[in-house]
Amino acid sequence: MPYMEKDISWALLRRIVGEWLGSAVEFTGISPLHGGSMSTTLLLCIKNHGKVVLKIAPHMVMHQYEQEAYQLNLMRDWGLPTPEVFACKVASLDDPNSYLLMEHLPGISLSAAKKQLSQRQSDHVQMHLAEMVLSLHGRCNGNYKRVCDGGEEGTPDFLQFFHSLYDPIWNDIVSMKLIPAPLRRRIACIHDSLDKLIIHTDKPRLVHGDLWGSNLLVAPDSHGRWWVTGILDPNCRYSHVEMELAYLELFKTVTPAFFRVYEQAHRLPNEYRRIRRNVYMMYPLLNHVRLFGGQYVKPLAVVAEKIARLMAATRRRSVAA
Repeated sequence: MPYMEKDISWALLRRIVGEWLGSAVEFTGISPLHGGSMSTTLLLCIKNHGKVVLKIAPHMVMHQYEQEAYQLNLMRDWGLPTPEVFACKVASLDDPNSYLLMEHLPGISLSAAKKQLSQRQSDHVQMHLAEMVLSLHGRCNGNYKRVCDGGEEGTPDFLQFFHSLYDPIWNDIVSMKLIPAPLRRRIACIHDSLDKLIIHTDKPRLVHGDLWGSNLLVAPDSHGRWWVTGILDPNCRYSHVEMELAYLELFKTVTPAFFRVYEQAHRLPNEYRRIRRNVYMMYPLLNHVRLFGGQYVKPLAVVAEKIARLMAATRRRSVAA
């Protein structure tokens, strides 16, 4: 039985795919795929044309699709395994549907694959992923900025850039009282101390921005070796790469095998694991509290306590000196 969402009819799907193919379309199957909270993502099986993926948001103006298409094409041009974009449209009065039509890549999500991979297979995937992440992180810019069509000037000031990303999220957390008052006070103290906590000497480097198991596809070759076959849903920025690495660790996307390869080319300073990793984990958790609710409050509190203890120990050492 095909999966259909409200306001997404067979006729609409035939029209979207038909405009791309320039011919009549016959579907042999339609099924749901994991997608974002604002989109419906469908796998469309087309007679005589194989499979394509459609992200669609009826009655929503999704300029994010244009940015995603631009970034997917950039990463594909750089040799990374991202899907080819066939069509992209933002909703208008004449057509109230935003959508992104793209290539279907082979494989399953890394999150799903973890349940069936042996240690050796997992290590191979992790080493391949490290090589791809290094390829991304090797691209540098003079300014910290988002990656978008038409360009963005950005800023050489990382602290300013970091605040531009997370101040709106923190302000929402405070105004909506989404976390208990003691935790708000603890995080407010951390937030006010960022100029000391996230100082670093690296340059702005390209990051994916939302790299975790569900945005990575993996598949075996004919010899049973597993590889990364797809990188999905980019939110690219020129940023501090430790933010991406902390995000990968936060959601347990990477293992020590990843870091063995990564640090051969890009050695991480001690301050990453001692200080910045927890800070860079805290802010995505704040965003997850805002987006997905209370199940993220407890891990947020654990990370915030670790940072607070470090700050207290630093103050004690300073007084003693």
